[in-house]
Amino acid sequence: MKITDLPNPGKYVAWVKRVRYAFSRVPENQELRVEWDRWMTKAQFEAWCWDALMARINSRGAETCHCETCADPSLMMRYRRDQQRLREIQNRVRVYQFETAEVNRRFSHLLSSRNEM
Repeated sequence: MKITDLPNPGKYVAWVKRVRYAFSRVPENQELRVEWDRWMTKAQFEAWCWDALMARINSRGAETCHCETCADPSLMMRYRRDQQRLREIQNRVRVYQFETAEVNRRFSHLLSSRNEM
């Protein structure tokens, strides 16, 4: 199995844990096969994992998000205010409306009506 064949971070972490467990059961300078074509000592494997992690972080570091949430700071503020209103509902404070359509669609059943007074 090659490290590039692992589809998600969870499988990558599980693979690293299995290799570290294997290294814990052998002497310090003994080489183990960590991939089909790669033999390493424990120190080499730890350095290789660190370099792979840094390469993965650096390869994604320059990406910018183009979704509507990140592009519009006022939308993030409205979501934050809606979050506060949901907390107020938990504390039994009357809330009559939400600002964003998504929160209104999901939590409109929690809103108070003015006729309840």
